[in-house]
Parts: sequence; C-alpha cells; structure tokens
Amino acid sequence: MALTTTLSFSVQNDNKKITITDTTTNYGVSGNITVADITALTLSISVSTSDNVVTNYSNINLYTMGNGPFALQSELVFDITPNLLLVNGVSQFTVDSEFPDGIYTFVYSINSDTYIKNYSVLLDGRVTNAGFELLRLMPQSYLCGKYDDKSVLDVLFTMGIIDSMEVSAFSGNNEAILNLLSVIERLVTNGSNYTW
Repeated sequence: MALTTTLSFSVQNDNKKITITDTTTNYGVSGNITVADITALTLSISVSTSDNVVTNYSNINLYTMGNGPFALQSELVFDITPNLLLVNGVSQFTVDSEFPDGIYTFVYSINSDTYIKNYSVLLDGRVTNAGFELLRLMPQSYLCGKYDDKSVLDVLFTMGIIDSMEVSAFSGNNEAILNLLSVIERLVTNGSNYTW
C-alpha cells in the first residue's frame, strides 16, 4: 500500500501564520516509510489572487526548518509565516505581514518527490477580518429593528458574499471564487454603490 499523505491547515486569526500538520496515518504500515526514513521534506506554495495574478514562491525546506531528521510524527508540525514566501531568494513580506487573500496551492513533497500531495486552499483572512470589523461597527439602528438602513444592508450583503465564497471553495471553481474575492475586496474597501 502506498503512503497516503494528508495534511491539516490552520490559519491564525490575525492572518499572519499558517500551521501545517502532517496527519498521514500510514507511516510504517504495510512497507511504507516511517517518519525516521524522511530525508527530504519541502513545501512549495503558489498563490492566485483576485486580480488573476499567480505568484510561485520558492520551495520551503521543511526538513531543515523542522530540524530533521525526525523521530516522531508529532515533529511534523510547521508554522509558515509570510516572510517565508520568497521569490528568487527575496522575501516578499515581513514576519508581521498578513498573508494575501487568494487560492493557495500547496505541494508537500517527501523524499525528493517520491511522495507528493497537492492541496488548494482558500485563504480569505483579510476580507473576513474586514467584514467582521464592519459588523462590529454596524449602526445601533439594526438592534432597533431598522433593517432597511443602507449601512446595515451593506454589511449584511458583504458578510453574505463572504459566506457564499467560502461555501463555493468546496466546489473548487477557482475562477468564481477569485471573482467573488475581488467583489468583496471592493466592498470592504469602498462600500457598495447599491441604493437598496
């Protein structure tokens, strides 16, 4: 039986750290390699943003970053910060930067491409945080039953579009997701032009 690589991803609320955990369940099973057999471990990341620009970042050497060689699977947990996103050896962000919103494609490679797993993940922390900030600033008129106020409707519309985009991410229609992300970025930046 071949090694079935699986990962879990979690994004910090401030959108400044992604924690990647190797959750593969069959290391050392049926002749598969063990964690101790890992001699190379890399992560490549490409990001498609709402303006349809795809940026391919340099591979991140997780083996070195995680102080390989590894003895236990619990050691295969990696914190990725924006400053690790390099193009031609130059960091595109600082450690305090937020990850840009977009569709991230992660390629997790064990032992120089012997075991490869691709993941596409929507990261929408910037627009989601901006949407929650709009909710926080929503006028008190909403609590008084005045639902037809433009400022209230704009916030509800924005949060509805964010929810729609996140649900659409499950279908994998990247073009539609990036179009929604573009609309949301404009909404949280400029508000809507709808007259309601």
